[in-house]
Amino acid sequence: MTPDEIARWIGDFYTIAEPVLSRHHGTIVHRIGDELIVRFGVPSVGNNAINAVLASVELRDAFSVWNEGHRDNPIRFRIGIASGEALVKGTLTVGSVLDRSMEVQSSAPMDGIQIDSETGDRINGTFTGLDTPWGFEVREANLRAIELLNKRREIPTVGREHELLSVAETYRAAVTGRPQTRLLVGPAGSGRRAVIAHFESREAEEALVLSGEATRWRNDPLRDALRNHFERMPGATAIEKLFRLLIGSQFPREPLSSLPYAFESVMELMQYLVGRYLGVEVPKTRGIRYLRRNASLLEEWTQKGVALVLAGLSKSRPLILEWHNLEQTDAESLEVI
Repeated sequence: MTPDEIARWIGDFYTIAEPVLSRHHGTIVHRIGDELIVRFGVPSVGNNAINAVLASVELRDAFSVWNEGHRDNPIRFRIGIASGEALVKGTLTVGSVLDRSMEVQSSAPMDGIQIDSETGDRINGTFTGLDTPWGFEVREANLRAIELLNKRREIPTVGREHELLSVAETYRAAVTGRPQTRLLVGPAGSGRRAVIAHFESREAEEALVLSGEATRWRNDPLRDALRNHFERMPGATAIEKLFRLLIGSQFPREPLSSLPYAFESVMELMQYLVGRYLGVEVPKTRGIRYLRRNASLLEEWTQKGVALVLAGLSKSRPLILEWHNLEQTDAESLEVI
């Protein structure tokens, strides 16, 4: 691989890994080339061992999908997980458990996940796999068992009661039809995600939550949130999923002659705009060439398309857009948000 190819490869690795880890409440404490050391448990959100293992299973599956399109330079990996105590301040994490996790990782099979016996005791039979001399090799997640555990979990909010109350009040105002925004500010490990997780598990069970985040490699959290929702939707193909996403949107009732332009229907136009925003390949039409030659019009109609999708998603139940790491968001994406 050339230096440029290596840089792109590592960038793709981080683009895949960072949102998955963050979604499961992991904090990256060290980056060593293409190796990550990740902490779970500070702040504590539910069963931290399950969070770590579930994040690993999702990473394995995401790397497998990525490798299908990059057979020449696949992402090969070993994941090791160990449980124990450490000294923590912000992202600084010190303790023998870090060394033990690296030992466990070295015993993992290629493209596999190995956990130590203490982590195995903490995951409560929520994963299947094989006992090994080093602990347990994880194969699959029992998602139903994890869902039942999460419904019963107690998330600590000591010292965060005021923030929890303000988030709940913001949500109640939004449910009455007045869109609301609530910003939680604090350093890594200060418990912002715990507040959100506690609120959603107690007061927002009826809501549709779209969660996304900004990273150094991907700095549009709205796109990330919609993309995460899109990937979880039923459908055999990306086009089928895109149709399902758009079918509930209230498209403008303007005559086709006023649309931009040479698209045969509003659905065809929206498929292109929203598909392009999400990074989904859509069938080529003659209208695409016109839009590509008019960049300002393309951005304007893309924003309209995304707004229509969000309005469609919120028709039958409250919609929560949960964005993390906004400090990584670029100015253009913030304007859209």
